Order: sequence, then structure tokens, then C-alpha cells
Amino acid sequence: MAAQKLTKGRFIQIIIMLTLLVVAFFWRTYTYDMSKKVTCDLQQSCSFYVNGTEFIAAKTADNIDIVTSNSDWEIQTEAVNSKANNSWQVQLVNIKSKESYKRELIFSNKE
Repeated sequence: MAAQKLTKGRFIQIIIMLTLLVVAFFWRTYTYDMSKKVTCDLQQSCSFYVNGTEFIAAKTADNIDIVTSNSDWEIQTEAVNSKANNSWQVQLVNIKSKESYKRELIFSNKE
């Protein structure tokens, strides 16, 4: 293949494409939402850890109860949604650090 001289137009095209790829990479990295799944058995309560703090979840008739001994955490009630009868999206917020964590709690029937 014969070598061609790099023209000004081709150079600008390469720079624009490289810039778009870098911006897309950083945008995807910045907006990435790492939602973790926690699978629980309906016969007992389920414990899971978020940033070193233990949470205990138990399913009642139509709700889930989530408790922790650490008072630095709150559950945003508008972020708790029942996607189905056995799956819940929960958003936990650390009051001191203002960090937010999402967890999906899946309650399964083990018999």
C-alpha cells in the first residue's frame, strides 16, 4: 500500500473521531450505575452489606422492612419500588458522606 501524505482535512477528521471516542468513554464511566442484586429466602430475614454497614431486610405482606444499627444511613422512600411481587429496588444514602447506593432485593421461594 502506498503511503499517502496526511492532509489537513484527514488530520481534523482523526482528531474529531478521537475526541468523540474519549468523550463517550468518560460519559459512560461517569453515568455508570452499579446496582447490585441481593437474593433473599422468604423463610428468613436477609442481611447484606453496603460500604461496611450491615442491613437486614425482611418481607412482610406487601412491604419490605430494612433495618440497620448504624444511624448514618437513610432509605429514600421514593426510591423503593416493587418491580414485581418478589423484586424491590432500594436506594440507601449515607447521611454523612452523601454517597448513594442502589441495591435490588430479590425474595425467592425456597421449598
